[in-house]
Amino acid sequence: IGGDELTEYIANRYLLDFDSAETIKCQLSLQEQVQVTDIVGNLHTLSAQQVISELNPVIEELVSNIASEILALNQKAPDAVLCIGGGSLTPTLKESLARALGISEQRIGIRTRESSKHILGEYSFLNGPQGVTSLGIAVNALQKPPVPLVKVTVNTKELLLWSIGDNNVAS
Repeated sequence: IGGDELTEYIANRYLLDFDSAETIKCQLSLQEQVQVTDIVGNLHTLSAQQVISELNPVIEELVSNIASEILALNQKAPDAVLCIGGGSLTPTLKESLARALGISEQRIGIRTRESSKHILGEYSFLNGPQGVTSLGIAVNALQKPPVPLVKVTVNTKELLLWSIGDNNVAS
């Protein structure tokens, strides 16, 4: 699960299309009130705090899933967590995640493009945590050769598989 669950909740709750709900979700941390026109043409002015309050059960489910996965993979509470992507801007995410992991909120950070000093240039559309994933993929692709693909045919259907060492096929 991820940020789309929050967007879908907002869309259903306020009768919005997905893009309008996404816009509201992104404004929740930036503005005290958000304005929106629903799918039947009604204009609403919503308190950001009220929308966040209504989103809390969805946020808590998101945090629970993230924390469970971290604890399962790490076998203990981590020393710190770096959040990336637009979902890291989810209101109350840091506080709730810290509580779920049993660590200090100061040990939960949000990684942004601006915090990567080796990435130069003025590309405002890549600022904030939203650009980190894209830049990480791009940097990784430049630093490491791509994994080669191998064509195989299974039941007359051609498939591409990653070739990561010795490939074996059994029937």
